[in-house]
Amino acid sequence: MITFKKRNPRIFRKNAFVLEDTAFNLWVKSKDSRFDIYVDGKVVGKGTKFSYRNLRNSSFRYGRLALGNRHIVEIGGKKSYLRGVDSKVCPNRYFISIDSKQWQLNGLKTKSFDSKIGAPYGDKEVVLPAGSSMAIDVVGTDISVAYADSRQGGDLKVAVDSKERLCVNTNVSFKFINGEKQYMENRKGIIG
Repeated sequence: MITFKKRNPRIFRKNAFVLEDTAFNLWVKSKDSRFDIYVDGKVVGKGTKFSYRNLRNSSFRYGRLALGNRHIVEIGGKKSYLRGVDSKVCPNRYFISIDSKQWQLNGLKTKSFDSKIGAPYGDKEVVLPAGSSMAIDVVGTDISVAYADSRQGGDLKVAVDSKERLCVNTNVSFKFINGEKQYMENRKGIIG
């Protein structure tokens, strides 16, 4: 578990958190004694106010999320603020940036990327035009593909050992519980 305190960039809007793996505990300061907890816009349970981090108690805990996917945790209620989050981080995971020499970019060029939500997310990107592809050889049992959603996005298809394992639409914005929409820095897992 890694502890993220209230000033960490993964905690944003004061009531939202970018979750990297499957399980979390959180501590919430709130005017309400009970409030809804949302994961990816859906209510997953009720939390209780507990405004400081304590190893024996928390406002809410959850651990049934898909490995490798990026999730957004939000807190409902009146004047509810995240004070801290313990988030599970899977062991032996490593990040291969798009500017690594392991990537076969087929003539595509990297450019600077300014991570906005849930930093760190990397500082380089490649825009993959329709019909083009890139590849990487890696050894592992589970992988995650990181990408940025945008209005101009399309379908991102990922093949593992020449078999399509993922197809995701990248031009859909995320809707927060307050109704605001935003294109996200996203990640999807391919398990097994």
